[in-house]
Amino acid sequence: MKRIVRGLVILCLVIGSQLSLTIEVSALDEQMYSTESDQVTVSTESERTEATIGTEPSTLSSGVYNSADTGNMTGDSNIDLPDNTQTDWQLQLADDELSMTLDPQDNQPLIHAESGNWANYSGDKEATLAYQVDGGARQTVPAADLNQTDKTFQTMFDLSTSDQTVADASEHTVVFYLTIDGVTQEDSLLVHEQVTTNKSPMLTTTSAQLSVPLNDTGIYKIDFEGVWQDEDSHQTTLSGKYSDNSAIDLPDNTFTNTDLGTENNFSIRFETAAGKLTLGENQLEFWLMDNEDGTSEQVLLTVTVTKNTNELPIFTLTYPKVTLNESTSGTYTFSLKGSWLDSDSDQVTIEGKYPDKTAISLTDASYPNEHKGTTTRFSLDIKTEAGKIKYGENVLEFTMTDSDNGMSTAVEFIVDIRKKTNYVPVLKVEPTDFELMREESGDYSFTINGRWSDNESSSVSLKGEYVDKSTFTSEDYPNPYKGQLTAFSLDVTVPVEKLNASGSNQLDLVAIDKEGATSQVITLHFTLIAGTIQFDEVADHSSFQAVKLANDPVISHANDDWVVNISDTTNPNNEPPTWRLEATQETPLENSNTQHALSSTIEYKNAAGQVTPLAIGVPVAIDMQQDTTDQTKYNLGWSDTEGFQLPVSPSEPVGDYSTTIQWTIVEAP
Repeated sequence: MKRIVRGLVILCLVIGSQLSLTIEVSALDEQMYSTESDQVTVSTESERTEATIGTEPSTLSSGVYNSADTGNMTGDSNIDLPDNTQTDWQLQLADDELSMTLDPQDNQPLIHAESGNWANYSGDKEATLAYQVDGGARQTVPAADLNQTDKTFQTMFDLSTSDQTVADASEHTVVFYLTIDGVTQEDSLLVHEQVTTNKSPMLTTTSAQLSVPLNDTGIYKIDFEGVWQDEDSHQTTLSGKYSDNSAIDLPDNTFTNTDLGTENNFSIRFETAAGKLTLGENQLEFWLMDNEDGTSEQVLLTVTVTKNTNELPIFTLTYPKVTLNESTSGTYTFSLKGSWLDSDSDQVTIEGKYPDKTAISLTDASYPNEHKGTTTRFSLDIKTEAGKIKYGENVLEFTMTDSDNGMSTAVEFIVDIRKKTNYVPVLKVEPTDFELMREESGDYSFTINGRWSDNESSSVSLKGEYVDKSTFTSEDYPNPYKGQLTAFSLDVTVPVEKLNASGSNQLDLVAIDKEGATSQVITLHFTLIAGTIQFDEVADHSSFQAVKLANDPVISHANDDWVVNISDTTNPNNEPPTWRLEATQETPLENSNTQHALSSTIEYKNAAGQVTPLAIGVPVAIDMQQDTTDQTKYNLGWSDTEGFQLPVSPSEPVGDYSTTIQWTIVEAP
């Protein structure tokens, strides 16, 4: 095949897989070239022709390249070619065109993802990648985005590097440049940008840091919680990625927006892929995308994988400050009160430091952890060394160390030393132990009685703190008699949920004067009891009516001195009693002088008229009547025709007869 051309001619021929030959022919006059199989022939009437093989230019007037001849160009001049420079590869982008939507109100970056490969490259040289938007400055792609082994890449490009202003729909040309061993190939794509008024969703997390213990599987269960909001889209999807940019598999991550503009709480538990989290801190990124392609700002979650499986103790102080009068000896005594919790260690120890960082000598500062995972209160008396505490505020530091060498967060305790003329209040409370009837709901009410004094302040108030750290403060009590003990009676109402249903409860009480000086802490103890069932009163002696014998048997009825009163405080809802009263005749009715025993036995007649004889040693259930004014009280309530009665035969000898009746409360229906 032959052609006659005028001007510039560029020939490109790939021979096998080893060599790419590009020949640029520049001529002022007519020139002729021909190709036959694996051979290129160039002839020209011009003064020179440039042949470029790889990146090396050569000059010749005419010449022939034959693939059978390795590395030689023959013609008017013989020129050695470069040794098999590999230019037989290409950059291939995954996309020719892309579309992206931008909301200018959100001022979001013009960032999009793109991927590609240079898989037809058979060498082992590393590649570098850059991109250019609309002829702007070239942007270098991070090396981490290139997989040199698979000869692929996945990266992000930013359209904001273009000189164009984002206002209306526009198009952008993005050119990618891949360079290997000095040789650069390029490929481009067209990005169609659409402007929308869709408002991007909002995403926040309620906890930006989590800690998980190291395990052998490398798989961890993570709870990601937060709040999302979208003003104009009806559906959003939560996405995330690991530190290596691989996607996180999130279950149930699509949310329906039924109430536009309203904040919505979410909680997702997901299981990480094996090996994605490593020892130490791991940064996970999350974002929300609505169904109109609006994307929230990214939210970071730091997951720390730690080797230490020991749960550190939690150590808090009830009152982080004490005010003391200046001492001439330079030593001070005060009580450190607070609570601690440790989930897994057998013992904990309190340690302290003075303001000069020397250790505080503490006595009885170690505690056995008998109830792991339960908050335990403590009170530790401390006597300081002379000269360690000075006038003014002194900041002491205390920590708690468990038997597995886990240490709590340090807490500060301020010892405020005042001039001796500034007195702190004195508080006395009696009693300090209380019993409260356990309730299922409502409030507990009790009264705290005691005395207080203050030498200088115009008023004093009382402050209490419950087990759950909530507090209450009384009214201000005027102090007209400075230095004298003043009695007080403080009525306190406590919601049921603030006290533990079982075990003891504590309330710490202090007196605080108008200047803020605080008295010593008085600890009150509360025990909740479930109520009792008990005898309030039982007659020591009861009798039957005297009878005169005739020819026929007679019945002797009980006198009014039969008294059995019972109180039941276990039944606040006034349900049917879960107990019964039983009477047992222990011995026969016998004359103490003659030892004659009556042949008849005592009988019990209930309100329905049913008669039950009392056999010796056999209990009989006795009906009780509930008091109409106090539903916790019960009595016999017998009428003239009810209760115990005694049939007497006319043949019985005259005399006084007696026996013993045993009354028993049986806790069963």
